[in-house]
Amino acid sequence: MSKYELQLAGWIAAVSAALTIPLFAFQAVAAQAGLTVLSAGIQLVNVLLFLYVLSCLRTLLAQKHCALANTYLAAIIGVTLCVQCMALFVSELPALSLPMLASLVVLGILYIVAGIKLMSVAPPLPGLRLFSYAAMVVGACSASIVLALLVLPASMVMDVALAILFFREAADTANPSTDKPQD
Repeated sequence: MSKYELQLAGWIAAVSAALTIPLFAFQAVAAQAGLTVLSAGIQLVNVLLFLYVLSCLRTLLAQKHCALANTYLAAIIGVTLCVQCMALFVSELPALSLPMLASLVVLGILYIVAGIKLMSVAPPLPGLRLFSYAAMVVGACSASIVLALLVLPASMVMDVALAILFFREAADTANPSTDKPQD
């Protein structure tokens, strides 16, 4: 990844961390006011930005020859998209409630496994260990369903960890025009 791409991913992660709680509150108010399209739009933009940052992490890990958790990160991206699609239609199709809850449990398990797998890679990449711990907490809270509201602060920590990781990698990139990983 180029220095610009790393910095962009870092800024998106940092902004996402800063806006997690305000966007959640605004989305809840919009949904309660009957502005479902606005609420769904806010949720979709927030999720797409996070998925972009996760995709950047996958690319960075592949460049660093640390593809250990890439399969799980890809699965997290896919299941997150499925959950968000179901969330858009669950009010009109109540039968989606149970599959959506099951998907949240699967998503939680994927986060836990990805966090565990990334722990073995963590020493060479600053911020990855913090991301791994936060991913395991997000996974445990998501899989338990009962602790689902704790996903918000844990996801903020994940975003901060990713911002740290991307900014440090951008600083370590000697030549911004090359896409080769630095040794």
